[in-house]
Amino acid sequence: VLVSFLVFQIKVLKQPLLWNHVVGFAVVLLGVLIVLGGPFTSEVGAAEGVALPVRVSAKDLQRTSKGLPPVRWELPSVSPP
Repeated sequence: VLVSFLVFQIKVLKQPLLWNHVVGFAVVLLGVLIVLGGPFTSEVGAAEGVALPVRVSAKDLQRTSKGLPPVRWELPSVSPP
C-alpha cells in the first residue's frame, strides 16, 4: 500500500519524493512491525497492583442507576505472569 502511494505521487501527481515522505512511511512501517510482529506475551494491566476493568451486566447498570446495589460484580480472572 505504501509503495502504491509513492508510485501514485511520483507518476500521477508528478510530485517529487521528499525526505519527510520516506521518514513518515518508515515510521508507519515500524509501527506495523511492532504491532503485528512483536513477541510480546504480557497483557497491558496484567502486572500486580494494576486495576483491571470490571465487567458489569446491563441489569447491574439498571439497578445502580436506580440507587439499588448491583446483583453481582464480576472481576476478570488474572493469572500471575
